Amino acid sequence: MAGTTFSLTAPDAKTVLFASDCFGWDTPRDMQKSGDQWTFSADLPADVRMEYQFVVDGKHTLDPGAPSIENGLGGRNSVFQGPEYAVEVLDHTPTKPMRRLVIRVSGHAAERDVVIYAPRGPYENLPLVLYGDGHDYETRVRPQNILQNLFEAGRVPPCILVLVPPVQRMGEYWKRIQAYEQFLAEDVLPEVRVWTKATEDPERVFVGGASLGGHIALRLVQNRPDVFAGGVHSQSGAFWASPGAIARSALKRIPESTRLFFDWGSYEGVLTDANMRLVETLERLERPVPTLVTNEGHTWSAWRRRFTPGIEHLLADLR
Repeated sequence: MAGTTFSLTAPDAKTVLFASDCFGWDTPRDMQKSGDQWTFSADLPADVRMEYQFVVDGKHTLDPGAPSIENGLGGRNSVFQGPEYAVEVLDHTPTKPMRRLVIRVSGHAAERDVVIYAPRGPYENLPLVLYGDGHDYETRVRPQNILQNLFEAGRVPPCILVLVPPVQRMGEYWKRIQAYEQFLAEDVLPEVRVWTKATEDPERVFVGGASLGGHIALRLVQNRPDVFAGGVHSQSGAFWASPGAIARSALKRIPESTRLFFDWGSYEGVLTDANMRLVETLERLERPVPTLVTNEGHTWSAWRRRFTPGIEHLLADLR
């Protein structure tokens, strides 16, 4: 999609920059002034989705002529979508919504509320799906609706969904993960099983997350396959933060039966590169895995869009 132009009327501005997730928020591009108008042109894929801001004399400003979205950092970003960008997300309210239960869990890590979603019915030995960044997944991705809609359509079996919020995210998902791994394996899952009819079979326990949450999901199956061996759904996994997680020796620790699905955006910089290296290493280990790459940046909108293919791959033929 050649020559897409963004413009802003700012006659008194001395400088205007174009900052976006596609080109790197930390490396904004110069905009050109012509009269009262400032413009920036770029060649973009027809299926691109980009979040951006104008930086007017150092102040970040939304595009008054474009829609905007909450950015998860207390502000908003303008949004541009190419003509071929398409979204089909099964997150509408299901015919029979899952029951929501909140439990308080403590133990090896800081105490917190954990959200459980369980299907209504006389089910037993249900697969268990756990995601980090629980509040964000619940409100921004709505996996509780997606999973139930997929079940009602006959595309996945019924399952228990567990959404765990972080307390010290950088530590729990990256720098001091051992206590958090114990917390999930030895505190959260046993408590979930008290309240639900979730499986105790490690090969029916799946884990996922976004960014550093995708990193800790992979580490869980490497370090605790006795508990988490069903599969990993990593969305834009931040493997640049821990190269050891994608080393051959670490990937060899993943059980052969464990299902893997990785998705990411083509505009995520070092994170994009790390995910590509991960997949290439798995291929060299003769373990090719499905991936989904879209022309997007590091956003919850992208993770919501790519959620269904990932979870459906992990669960589709599980009975």
